Amino acid sequence: MGLTLERSSLRHRKSNLINNVKEQFANFNIILQFLDSNDYLNRRIGFALCIPKYDKFSDDFKLIIKRKWATETLRNKMGESFTQLCNRIFA
Repeated sequence: MGLTLERSSLRHRKSNLINNVKEQFANFNIILQFLDSNDYLNRRIGFALCIPKYDKFSDDFKLIIKRKWATETLRNKMGESFTQLCNRIFA
């Protein structure tokens, strides 16, 4: 009986982990779609989506965001207050 509960618990944890990875991957794809847009408002949405979860992102994904932000600052279309906020987080 105890072994069955333990296996069930392991399956449940594995299932939760897989679901979390799928959710993160979906979030990354959504963010990247916004950041890769030709429309600066969509790119702004992409950066805004990154702000609350930035600390939880992998180092590789953070590097992608930082590089995209560095490119975006050269375009200078985001507005001063939004640029200052993003500079504090991504730069």
